[in-house]
Amino acid sequence: MLLSLWLAACSISEDADPIDSAPIDTTPLALDPRERGPYEVGFRKETFDITTPDGRSRSITLHVWYPTEATEGAEPSYTSSFPPLLDGIVADVPVATSPWTDGRFPVVIHSHGHQATGGSAQPIAWWLVRHGWVVAAPDHAPDLFATIVNGQESTPPEHYADRPNDLTATLDHLEQLPPGDALAG
Repeated sequence: MLLSLWLAACSISEDADPIDSAPIDTTPLALDPRERGPYEVGFRKETFDITTPDGRSRSITLHVWYPTEATEGAEPSYTSSFPPLLDGIVADVPVATSPWTDGRFPVVIHSHGHQATGGSAQPIAWWLVRHGWVVAAPDHAPDLFATIVNGQESTPPEHYADRPNDLTATLDHLEQLPPGDALAG
């Protein structure tokens, strides 16, 4: 009985439009996260300066992955110690056109783990960007792999306030990109 009800509920009347004629929703939230998304992965790295709430000057290196249609470009560089891990990421290429009605992409800010780098976000960034997201990951200096390799202290007391400040500064930086910047807005 249940099977026949289910089959009746799933049948399509002869006068219904064919399924192929329905528009496909390609906005990032409609894409199947188990499948590779339609975008290629662009990358850029930049540095910007901030003043912390307690008045210290701080320079932040920011790793940004973004949707693109480009398949060829420069090789990305995350740190001097490690080469890129994933193929298919190209640096300094044009940003894809957003499928959202407002023309923007959603943004994820990634905070790396203890003594890692912003570049360590690459695996998750690679997947999210293919689905139409921008991923930004600041280096939380001095809590970096290179710092401990050089025998320096990676977690001075102010580090615990700097991490959340770095994330806020990253959002502010992205929001304040000049109008001519491909990621502005």
